[in-house]
Amino acid sequence: ILVGLIPMMIRPDATDAALIGFGSGVTCHVLLASPTLERLDTIEIEPEMVEGSKNFHPVNERAYTDPRNHFWFDDAKAYFAGAAQKYDFIVSEPTNPWVSGVSSLFTVEFYREAKRYLKPSGVLAQWLQGYELSNELLMTVLVALDQEFSDYQILRVGDSDWVILAVADGELGQLSADPLKWSALAPELKVIGVHDIGQMDSLL
Repeated sequence: ILVGLIPMMIRPDATDAALIGFGSGVTCHVLLASPTLERLDTIEIEPEMVEGSKNFHPVNERAYTDPRNHFWFDDAKAYFAGAAQKYDFIVSEPTNPWVSGVSSLFTVEFYREAKRYLKPSGVLAQWLQGYELSNELLMTVLVALDQEFSDYQILRVGDSDWVILAVADGELGQLSADPLKWSALAPELKVIGVHDIGQMDSLL
C-alpha cells in the first residue's frame, strides 16, 4: 500500500504513471485510486503472475477492472526502449536486486534510461527490499541513483524495506496530504492506520 501511496503523495496531480512488476497487484490497485490518473502502464515479465494474483481479490480489484490500467508483458528495459510515453512517475518494484535477471533494474544504466521516460519533474519511485541485502549492494544502488538523479529521499516502509523517491532535475519537494483525502483510498489507509501527513513524514 505504501509503495503505491508514496509516489502519489509526491506527485498528487499525476496523469500518467508506469508500474514495473505486478506482484500481488496491490500497488497497482492503490495507484488506481487516484482521481487524476488517466493512464497506468503495468509492465510484468511473467503473465502467470497476473493470472495467479487474481486469487488476491478483492484487495487488488482495480488492477483488473479499471480501464485506465494497461498490462504489458515484457522485460521492463525492452518495454521502455520501445515506448513513446512519458510519465509523471514510474514505480519500480521488481523482486530483490540479488535475484538473477533482476539486478539490471538497479543499475546506473537502467536509471539513466528511466530518466528519458519521465516528464519534467517526473519521479522514479524505487522499492528496495532490505532482507538478505548486503550493505555493499545497498550502497551500490544508492550510488547509482545519486549519479543519475539530482535529488532523492529514502522512506522506510517496513522493518527492512524502503521506497526511494528520485527526481532527475531540481528538488523533489514535500509530500502532499491530498491523497489522504481521496475516498477511494479510505479502505487501504484504514488497513495501514494512516490518517495524517505527520505519520508519512516520520518515515523519512
